[in-house]
Amino acid sequence: AAPFVIDVSQIRLLTGHPHAAVRCSSVEALAVTAKKGDDLSTALLVQLTKDDDGDVRWSALRALGHIALKGDVAVKAAMCECVDDPDEQVRVAAVENLSNIADKGDEEAVRLLRRCLKDASSPDFQREVLRTMLA
Repeated sequence: AAPFVIDVSQIRLLTGHPHAAVRCSSVEALAVTAKKGDDLSTALLVQLTKDDDGDVRWSALRALGHIALKGDVAVKAAMCECVDDPDEQVRVAAVENLSNIADKGDEEAVRLLRRCLKDASSPDFQREVLRTMLA
């Protein structure tokens, strides 16, 4: 039997679905079907980092870590904004995936990570910041 053919444009449409679970699933599907550097998917995922649902924001950040190109300014800006997200899993995903996007030694990213390291409210977040700084 032939494998299913997944149309990335159809998946992109589902990212606007009213139900967060469908948006999350569509974001996860984009992460595995969109090509690295796909501008349309990347722009859509950047928008989804501002979604009302924390799981959607988390999924969007992880997907961006897979498909966005290193040095993408808009993606880096979105990740930098998300390190202040009220949802801890979103903050961790932002820091974790920042190393995939920011260039090694990126001064803005380093300053941001140093500030995040002072966030004593979450040991998991601090641990991820340290891992990212050492990557």
